[in-house]
Amino acid sequence: VGCDETVDLGKGRSREAVARLGRARVYLDFVKKIHELVGMRGRRMQFWGDIVFEHPELIPELPKDVLALEWGYEADHPFDVQGAKFAEAGIDYQVCPGTSAWLSLTGRTTNAVCNLEAAARSGLAHGASGMLITDWGDFGHWQPFPVSYLGLVYGAAVAWCHDTNHDLDVARVLDAHVFRDRSTALGGIARDLGDVYRETGVLVKNASVLALLLLFPERPLGEGRLAGLTVEGLERADARAAEVAARLSRVRCDRDDAPLLHAEFALGADLMRHGCRLGIARLETPGGAV
Repeated sequence: VGCDETVDLGKGRSREAVARLGRARVYLDFVKKIHELVGMRGRRMQFWGDIVFEHPELIPELPKDVLALEWGYEADHPFDVQGAKFAEAGIDYQVCPGTSAWLSLTGRTTNAVCNLEAAARSGLAHGASGMLITDWGDFGHWQPFPVSYLGLVYGAAVAWCHDTNHDLDVARVLDAHVFRDRSTALGGIARDLGDVYRETGVLVKNASVLALLLLFPERPLGEGRLAGLTVEGLERADARAAEVAARLSRVRCDRDDAPLLHAEFALGADLMRHGCRLGIARLETPGGAV
């Protein structure tokens, strides 16, 4: 039923109620009303669990038959801390990491693997009833769909059997079971393209800086999530993207959509290189306007 990211609570029709009762109470009462409506229809309510952690003292007041979805998409998300609180309150919950594909162009491999592994490990430790792997498409879903395969495959593996699969060679598994690549090349290409953005030296939450350069060309360089960019870092990323993309010529996939796979990973690499060149041109232009 949603109920996440309620940043505008108290700014509109709820202003008076929030002033009188506080944001936490208004939010919890609203969740309870939705729960009642869901129950009247013979259904069980799932809701995103991020907002209740702004006021964790209210967690014990949640209806006991809800299913909380504990989401977080960074490598250092506190799954352990938040999962323990749900478990202590007797609230059934699931861990909800992500593929790290959105706002990235070609993924964020290292972040995805760490985020998914931490979620599975924490869920096991605190009795989560399941793991939901999320895959979003913020601001137009610029990443080609195969970029998400790495996160889906690794996440499924650690959710199914964490102890066996936490150190999985995900490139090898992709080649064997998803891409069916006889050259055993495409899995490594998918993995490596997903970390090209790290060559810039600028790591931001929930995005790749190379995607942000293309999606928000009006934003000033040197501020916010675009702070710290350098010509040298962008040149490294450009060279790395070109190096990894050159390996696409070796790919030999036994799939009907093999040409499409090739084209989509090539597109992702080209978009990253375009972002690098745009960033370099802006850095070298007085005022940063290109």
